[in-house]
Amino acid sequence: MRKFSSYGAVDKDLHFYVPREELIQKAYTQLVGETPEKKGGHYITVWPPANAARHGSCGRYSGA
Repeated sequence: MRKFSSYGAVDKDLHFYVPREELIQKAYTQLVGETPEKKGGHYITVWPPANAARHGSCGRYSGA
């Protein structure tokens, strides 16, 4: 019996899933650009949660 899962790798025999190839390809094209050999694309910034530094989840000593 398959089940829903929101973390870890997807096993198609064990988990319900929706294939998202078109969406993934669109996001990839936006990131690398339509002509990556000409240095197209965009930078992205990944921000941690606002409380990450206070709780030590950024790998730094929180002092608590």
